[in-house]
Amino acid sequence: MYTKRESFEMPAPHAIRITPYWLLGLIEGESSFSLNDPKTMGISFSLALIHAQYPLINAIKHFIDNYKI
Repeated sequence: MYTKRESFEMPAPHAIRITPYWLLGLIEGESSFSLNDPKTMGISFSLALIHAQYPLINAIKHFIDNYKI
């Protein structure tokens, strides 16, 4: 399926811009919530991305840490 994929790197001045609605769409498409133990109501959240998207993961973390609710 990915035999013809080429390696792609974003240009140096590129900035990742995350908005609440963009993050919501990413979470709806690429993540999952699950109930670990029904007795304790332990929940987990996972978001699976590839290693090449590591800068995006850092940008998401920065956005969540600095988001004013």
